[in-house]
Amino acid sequence: MVRIPRPLRRAADTLVWALLPGRCLLCDQASERRADLCDACRDALPWIDRACVRCALPSDTPYCNDCLRRPPPFDRAITPLAYADATVAMVHRLKFGGSRIDARVLGTLLAARVRAAYADAPLPDLIVPVPLGRARLLRRGHNQAALLARWVASALAVPVDYTSCSRIRHTTPQAGLSRAARLRNLAGAFEVTGSFAERRVALVDDVMTTGSTVAAVAQAFRAADAASVDIWCAARTVPVSHADVPSRGIDDRDC
Repeated sequence: MVRIPRPLRRAADTLVWALLPGRCLLCDQASERRADLCDACRDALPWIDRACVRCALPSDTPYCNDCLRRPPPFDRAITPLAYADATVAMVHRLKFGGSRIDARVLGTLLAARVRAAYADAPLPDLIVPVPLGRARLLRRGHNQAALLARWVASALAVPVDYTSCSRIRHTTPQAGLSRAARLRNLAGAFEVTGSFAERRVALVDDVMTTGSTVAAVAQAFRAADAASVDIWCAARTVPVSHADVPSRGIDDRDC
């Protein structure tokens, strides 16, 4: 298979957008935005505005009480959207159908939020998609985190490392497990090869639920001497206890 150079792919993408109108992924109306969302549907998404720096849950303060009492093994977490409403449909198409269009939309929205969050700080040195186990990868035929990471990396010009982190132990599905059970389920499930001393890592995944999966991967990178580990996820599950913190759209003019 012939591999098309990235600059040529970008030029072709720009030409397509110049010649053909976009279509909103959610309502199928014409859209002029590269994120494939019309203004109305974009504004109606369940944006997370004010959030805890460490866990990305809605919060009126920079750090929520839980993270002050028990900080997670990563430095910060960024998620633009709550896992609700239209976000659920986009994530499901990405996760179970390998939808490249949804990967592009969610990746573009995530990259816009990341760019704003790091306005006064350097971006991490590399992006690492959260890996799937071999059996699940073969069954699905894709890793949704890797599809998402590709678009985020392209938008931010940060390299992606697809090979240094792997899932070395099969685990039962996380759905329905408590946070404590999820942590036990994932203990020792990930392995990082090589040294990441003085390297700043950003882990990319589709949805952050309790944070147990990204915490397990972050711990593996800590063991590999990573200087910092940040979490970038397209969506965040928001417990009812946090649902009363107001959210609103972001100024994502680059999307």
